[in-house]
Amino acid sequence: LSTGRSPPEGGSSSPGWGPETTALYHWDELGNGVDGPPARSFSGGSALIADRRAAVGRWQGKELIMVDLDGDEATETGLATFEEPVAWAMWGTHGGVVSLESGRKAVIDTLGRTIASGDGEITLLHRQLAVVQRGKTFESIHLDEDPLLRSRSPLELSGEWYFTMDPHRDGLFAYRDTDYVELAADGHALRRGSREDGRTPYLPWSPGRWFIRCGRIFPKSMSECSIQSRLHPSDAWVAGRSMIILGRDGWITVSGRKHGEFTELPQVVLGDHFARVTGKDDLLCMDGANRTHAVLTLAPNPTVSDVRGAQCDDLPPGPWQVGQMKFTIPHGPACEWDAAKTGFVPERLRSPKDSPYLIAVTASLVLMLDPAAAKVFARK
Repeated sequence: LSTGRSPPEGGSSSPGWGPETTALYHWDELGNGVDGPPARSFSGGSALIADRRAAVGRWQGKELIMVDLDGDEATETGLATFEEPVAWAMWGTHGGVVSLESGRKAVIDTLGRTIASGDGEITLLHRQLAVVQRGKTFESIHLDEDPLLRSRSPLELSGEWYFTMDPHRDGLFAYRDTDYVELAADGHALRRGSREDGRTPYLPWSPGRWFIRCGRIFPKSMSECSIQSRLHPSDAWVAGRSMIILGRDGWITVSGRKHGEFTELPQVVLGDHFARVTGKDDLLCMDGANRTHAVLTLAPNPTVSDVRGAQCDDLPPGPWQVGQMKFTIPHGPACEWDAAKTGFVPERLRSPKDSPYLIAVTASLVLMLDPAAAKVFARK
């Protein structure tokens, strides 16, 4: 529980401002209200430390201290000491931002080590990346404990933006209500796009030590994440010997010649399902309102291009005569997907002419079922 004053008039209103006094109580002492003395109290500002299970950071003078609450008794550990008094601190998933009395900022990692310093408004995005805003201009900072290894790059942006990133593709994205910009490591704009359906092509990065992707959970300490393990399919098709997967995050994944080999096309697209260009085998990326967003030319290699007024048809039912969740096993009976037996309903069923399999697209993988396997998933 916290008591005290608000920031002084004209002072900082940044998140993380702490009251003058913080009191700590055990849960069993709170059943009938707060009548007795706290188990512990301390003066000075405080804020929750986001990447810890149960910890509070507090500051007093030039000291930044972690109060560990994960036990019967709270224990304190010094995190950092600065050259001037601390005004406030706030923690995110990958560390914290500390504002000093002079207005300068310090970025600290989860161990309390300073990995960047300077002025401006700092957004900590990743353990190695932050964005600094000064007025209407921005720059990115590569973070490191060694000042000689830190680097800064001005971003080709102006105005008001929010930032996020895809740590497994080294992608930095700036976005606002109407549009987004993907930025390269040196700060120049790689691609600009519309957010007409509210989407931004990035990997959500939730609080805590882990992140969830479809049906999988990954530690944020993981330096690499394979393409297969981060799939979030929305649709899939086979052309020749290649499987083409449209992801819900807008990335298109194409299988290679070798088993288990996958690559991602450099363009991010809008849309949640495939259709076919009238009179051709090329694919169209469509959204739920059947608006066309991109053409996927298949030969000689899959490439994304602008729509240019292409006409579309639904994908053919194929050898399995697919119609929504119904299909006919080749040389066998007509069937329907059995949700009661399998425990789930796929996003889509597909039957490309270049594949002998029934393709079942789920939220985290693509199943390729031969007739024997299809019988297990089906009911007549």
